[in-house]
Amino acid sequence: MIYGYARVSTHRQDLSLQVKALMDLGIEERHIVCEEASGGISSKERRGLSSLLDRMQAGDTLVVWKLDRLGRSLIDLVKVSETLKERGIHLRSLTENFDTTSPCGVVIFAIIAAVAEMEHAYARERIMAGLAAARADGRYIGRKRKLTERQANNLVKAYLAGDSINVLCKRYKLCRTTVLRYLERDGIVPEVDPPAVQLAMVRAERRAMGKPLGRKLKLTERRMKNLVRKYQEGVPVRVLSKDYGLTEWSVRRHLRLHGVQFKHKPKLSEQQVEDLVRKYQEGVPVRVLSKHYSLTERSVRRHLRLHGIQFDGKGNRNAQTS
Repeated sequence: MIYGYARVSTHRQDLSLQVKALMDLGIEERHIVCEEASGGISSKERRGLSSLLDRMQAGDTLVVWKLDRLGRSLIDLVKVSETLKERGIHLRSLTENFDTTSPCGVVIFAIIAAVAEMEHAYARERIMAGLAAARADGRYIGRKRKLTERQANNLVKAYLAGDSINVLCKRYKLCRTTVLRYLERDGIVPEVDPPAVQLAMVRAERRAMGKPLGRKLKLTERRMKNLVRKYQEGVPVRVLSKDYGLTEWSVRRHLRLHGVQFKHKPKLSEQQVEDLVRKYQEGVPVRVLSKHYSLTERSVRRHLRLHGIQFDGKGNRNAQTS
């Protein structure tokens, strides 16, 4: 399939010349994409060209009136050409008689790619020369500093006066890495605490300020007091979780913050434990008991140990207790 692409930079220019040349080649009008966009814009930012390339398949041919219709930038033009080559799409220009399906077109494309590579190398040399000249003149290279020279000097003086790095971070709204970089610039290498010590210091500061250590609580202080009051009046945790839209684990977490302690409820009653011990002594295996009482084998052995029955490392009953 043969597709055509026509482009003008402004609405004052006319597309009829390009469209006529493409139709004279035998391209159907529905396969010609016309677009108004500046040649300095990247090919990826041109919607018409991007949509046309998306629907083209391997073996298709893209025809333009002139190569500069694809882009005025040589580097951008080569990128488009390489993309078409990788996808197996041919490129043809009517004015320059450029066609990648012919050996001559392949040679011309190689020359254009070599010129673009040379231009890229020259541009890099110019950039490096400009950076070297700026450094020689004492000019700063990089993004804008977050602190002025006066603020940076005050930061160093505050650290030497005894302020911690965490305090400086909050005061100047900087991260720890940036504060350390300003200190190292003046020859100060602070002793950075290990991550565990830093975490303990942060937790101590949050406790002193009365802030929670974990995630933000889902209930306000007033609703939390109502939750505690209802629990003390006898409302079950299951009912409170539905009323406040929380999980039972979250309800217990809020209650623990107000000093409410929970005891582990045993899965078996005293009568059930006695029956379990009796059945085991009668010869019922642990595996059968675990299924009968809906317990793990480890939990069954734990109940048996509480009644003086000992097991070896492999879970077998010791001979002296049999």
